[in-house]
Amino acid sequence: MTRWALWAVGLVIINISCVGDPPTEPVESTEPFVLVQGVVRADQPQQWILLERTFNGTVSGTATGFVPGAEVAVPLEGAEVTISNSSFPEDPCGASVRLLENAGPPDRLQPGVYWSPDACPTMRPGDILDLLVVSGDDRVTGRTTIPGTNRMELSNGESSVLVPGPALEFNRDSDTLLATVDPIEGRVLLIEIRDRIFAETPDFRAEASSQFWADGTALTVPGDFFDLEHFDDDDDEPLQDLFNAGRWLAATLAYADQNFYDQLRSFNSPLTGRGFINNLDGGFGYFGSMTAARNNLRVIGDVDDSREGVYLTTGTVEGVAVSLDWELYLNSGTDEDELPFSSFAEGEWVLGTYDAYVTGTFSGSSLATWIVQPTGGVTPEGEMELRFWEVTGPLSPTGSTTLTVRVDGVEVGTLTATKQ
Repeated sequence: MTRWALWAVGLVIINISCVGDPPTEPVESTEPFVLVQGVVRADQPQQWILLERTFNGTVSGTATGFVPGAEVAVPLEGAEVTISNSSFPEDPCGASVRLLENAGPPDRLQPGVYWSPDACPTMRPGDILDLLVVSGDDRVTGRTTIPGTNRMELSNGESSVLVPGPALEFNRDSDTLLATVDPIEGRVLLIEIRDRIFAETPDFRAEASSQFWADGTALTVPGDFFDLEHFDDDDDEPLQDLFNAGRWLAATLAYADQNFYDQLRSFNSPLTGRGFINNLDGGFGYFGSMTAARNNLRVIGDVDDSREGVYLTTGTVEGVAVSLDWELYLNSGTDEDELPFSSFAEGEWVLGTYDAYVTGTFSGSSLATWIVQPTGGVTPEGEMELRFWEVTGPLSPTGSTTLTVRVDGVEVGTLTATKQ
């Protein structure tokens, strides 16, 4: 089983999947080679490279994968890995920076992953970095030119923000998102759209996202675009919207080098075994670079249904006085009996200040949703511990209604909801 690195531009730490057991099936050829997957990021303090030992062939009867010959691979341990900034001989990090195994964050350590010291090597726009991997008789080299920008900008057509900056309000019904960069060095512009909580919370950083790229300095995404991550030709489910009103999203802009551009636009064809653009000598894979920054999007929409709008909810839950302002929007759906909605929710909840969004469904005028809040603890599996409150009841376009709050099916409070 091959292990892949997901170079998602919005992640603070790039996700690595698990490693499978060493191959037991026969391969057509057993000539080994070194596989390198590495993208250094000027916006991150610590760099890392994934190394594997693979075979010049495929498992019998199995098509090759993304990188030719990489259908069978195991972690490459005990290698000597260095990165040098040939454009900066006076680099305070030294003439060459050694990357070490087990030198990264404790929860990110994986066999075959090599980590740099913090803030090393120095990476300025236009600097040339040289990679050297030595393992036994294998010697792999690669080179990348660090990209950079004078500015990154997001616009909704009428307003714009420099990235990173204040949240940009975006109307999914009328706006088009425009991402632009003023480049110093680089080749390809990328934008990634994901849930804000998935971008900000370590436990969720590997969650799915939609990514777009352009060979240029500007890229547009219309507000009514569908979610590429959940698009499946074989799926009978309807397409999902990328921008749902009533939600906080995170937009990450990145500008990358020629090597990363080559990796984006090439792949290994199962029919010909060709098409992957290799930029390494002595091995296979890629060594590229990018710089990235993230900005929040507050997605709104046109109000054209009586159930949409702003509601003030107050009450007592588990003996705690709570107050949340809801800004509610309907989302697209095909089942009128369970029409989805999203709503910004800001105020005070049981465990403290709340500033997020909730999702749920409408059946007629009655809604059902969940409010989720971190407890500050962790689960036995080491993940963030969350508490869930179920909220149900009717909403009225005029006057006030009562919503019921339950935990594990037991009523723990009520809310009075008043349309503003």
